[in-house]
Amino acid sequence: MLRKIFRRRVPRPKLRIQKSFNLPRGTEWVKKKRRNDYVPGFVYIFHDLESIRGKGISLCKIGLSRTPRRRSYYLSEEYRSNLRIRAIVPTMNMRLTELLMHKIFVDSRDARTPGLDGYTEWFHVDFLRVKKMQITLFALAAFINFGYFTAATFLIVFLCYLLLGYPMVIYLCLRESCQYC
Repeated sequence: MLRKIFRRRVPRPKLRIQKSFNLPRGTEWVKKKRRNDYVPGFVYIFHDLESIRGKGISLCKIGLSRTPRRRSYYLSEEYRSNLRIRAIVPTMNMRLTELLMHKIFVDSRDARTPGLDGYTEWFHVDFLRVKKMQITLFALAAFINFGYFTAATFLIVFLCYLLLGYPMVIYLCLRESCQYC
């Protein structure tokens, strides 16, 4: 009875459920950031000459990375093969370039065993298809980079016209009219 009298009521803490999931890293919990691939970077073509040993089938991988040489080393270790770099192209939009390349060569697509970084997509190739992939990648990256350059140029010219062009037109008109007075 005395226990009930002297016992102080403590409110129970409410449990909060977070809306985003956290991943453990060491002893601390860190939010997983979503990677943005629609930024400038590199698109690569890696060629594995002996991907299926004894069958003479070679595969190519089209991918995106900010560090393609490190990615080549990582994939070589993961698949225990000697990957050759066939093309590395800088582009203003990595993801768009890679998606278009995948759509162009969808007829020769093949799934390879998933590695540590998840599902990887490879393409059956021969010598001519590798050359076609290289030419297509260079042309596609040049087209996308030219589009970004053109858009940036038009934006700068338009902003200059808005900020400097219209007042300059008024100034020139007033100056011309004052000369004839």
